[in-house]
Amino acid sequence: LEEKMTRMALKAEFDRQCSSCKLADGGAGRRSSSSSNSSSKLVILDSMNYIKGYRYELHCISKSAGELHGIIWCLNDPEVAKRWNQNRRQRKQQDGNGGDKKGDDEFHTDKTMDELIMRYEPPDERNRWDKPLYTV
Repeated sequence: LEEKMTRMALKAEFDRQCSSCKLADGGAGRRSSSSSNSSSKLVILDSMNYIKGYRYELHCISKSAGELHGIIWCLNDPEVAKRWNQNRRQRKQQDGNGGDKKGDDEFHTDKTMDELIMRYEPPDERNRWDKPLYTV
């Protein structure tokens, strides 16, 4: 559900930006190429883009906006990610705030972590929507 809300919010913001660009250009719409792009905005979407269909949607949105697009893939071992999640849960419980409240110390249940890891589809630079791919 959270992923669906993120997609809806992203699309709504994209539509708002496109509408404002059309108004600012006198209704002509925004036409830009990578060589003449004068945009001063950088959008970093820090999200769980673990499904390639979602990354494809982001590629299509940036392409329709005439903006550049890239993927930064932060490699990590699943066991390390699980350990970090358990540490966040322990910190939250020690602070007496054991709820699953959103914030810097957000954590998932072990079952959810296993499901996320199982469903993960890593980026592949052979796919046009995963290009350019920067691996960190």
